[in-house]
Amino acid sequence: MTPSPSSSFPVSSSSKPNGVSTSASTNGASSTALVTPPELEQTLAMLSSHRTVLGYLLLSHTAPVRIIRHSGVVFEGEQGRRYAGAVGKIIDTVRSGLDDISADGADSVSFTTI
Repeated sequence: MTPSPSSSFPVSSSSKPNGVSTSASTNGASSTALVTPPELEQTLAMLSSHRTVLGYLLLSHTAPVRIIRHSGVVFEGEQGRRYAGAVGKIIDTVRSGLDDISADGADSVSFTTI
């Protein structure tokens, strides 16, 4: 399943090293666009093509969690925002638990896959 054009950021060929590019619009204002790495595009395409996958959510790492990109009707509109909010709460809970564990300094977790 391919994401709809309305569910993804525009991709620009003139990108800055950090993956963000700016482009001027017709009214003179500039806008920021996310340049998606080919590896991410390939992974999302692979996930979307699996027969049991209904869609995906690509979420921001900031609080509050925002939907950067989505695929699948299950993640459109209000339903998608509810899923994003629930995933954000799960991540906050896991992050808080890991902080509690490593508070004594004896155990340090630097990367966690949920």
